[in-house]
Formats: sequence, C-alpha cells, structure tokens
Amino acid sequence: ITKGILPYTGFFSHHNPGAYYIASAITLFTGQSFVAFRQVWAIVLFAAAAGSFMLLKKRLPGINLFFYLGFLLIWGLFAAYSWGHMLLSETIVAHSIIPAYVLILLKTVHQKRLNLIDISIISIASAISLLTSLTFIFAIGFLWLFSLYYLWKTNDLKKLVPAIGILAAPYLLFVGYLLITGSLSEFYSDSIVYNRDSYIYNF
Repeated sequence: ITKGILPYTGFFSHHNPGAYYIASAITLFTGQSFVAFRQVWAIVLFAAAAGSFMLLKKRLPGINLFFYLGFLLIWGLFAAYSWGHMLLSETIVAHSIIPAYVLILLKTVHQKRLNLIDISIISIASAISLLTSLTFIFAIGFLWLFSLYYLWKTNDLKKLVPAIGILAAPYLLFVGYLLITGSLSEFYSDSIVYNRDSYIYNF
C-alpha cells in the first residue's frame, strides 16, 4: 500500500482492508523493521486503551468505570496468551467495538439518553470493526439495531433519521473508495464470493 499497490486491484485478499491500512500507516514510521513495527504497534494499542477510557469517562460523567480499568489491566497482562499484542483483525475489532458496547450498555443501565455524538462514536467504532473483519457483522448489526431501538424507546424519534445516516456514512464512503480505485468488483469477488463459496465451510 505504501508503494501505491492497493488491496483487491493490486493483490488478492479475502479480508476487508482495515488491518492493511493500519499496518501501512505504521510502516511509514518503522520501515521494514518488524521490531520497530511491534514497538509502535504496542504504543498504538496503549493509546487505544487509554483513549477509550478517557472517551467513556467523558461520555459517561458520574458513572464508575473502575471495572473498565480492571478489564484493560487484565487484558493487557494476558495479551501475550490471547495474541492481543499482535496486529490481527480480531485485536483491532476488540479495541474498537468493546468501548462502543460499554457505552451503549451503561447508557441503557443508567437510563441516560443517547445523542448524535454517541451514535457517531458507535458508527466510527463499528466501521473500524466491520471494515477490518466481516466476521463480526452480526455483533455490529446488533449494536446498530439496539442503538436505534434505544433512541426509539427514549422517544428521541427526531434523532432516528440522522442516526441512520451517521451509521451508514462510513460504508457509503467505503463504496466511494472502491469505485474511485476501481476495485468494487474485485472486492465483491475476493471478500464476498470467495469467502462464501470457498473459504467458509458450506453446510
């Protein structure tokens, strides 16, 4: 990617491109050194964990987030055993989708209204997840539906249409990217058809 060779048109991949672009951004600073790459990736993971806590703290004022700090500590200590320190699709998804789930869960439990900033956070987090790994589409779909249901339940009906637009926006941009790079058909054949017909065991 750093040499201008893009997924699907430039090389075959049955994965969504999120991890490739994150890796390419890191290699801009580390070059070919896998040691430097791992060091920078560790900093990125720490920043993601610390950033998620500070974001939740800001979005959930007055709510005790000690349990989340404990979770981050345990997650970090056992990362080597769960491969959580590696640049894998699942690692990226976990760091993006878990804070979004914590946000909607605590808003629901404490009966606090969602606003469009919360929906934007959920949209960005779910987009990072889904554009990295299509495997998590069910977990992300549930997150979308529950967020919209909670807006409806709390009588925030005026926010529903903007919320749907905010949730859809990253995927419209992704389709635009595929069209601009001329990789829409290759993405469909590599990431959808190949996974459906060849990669996933077909019962």
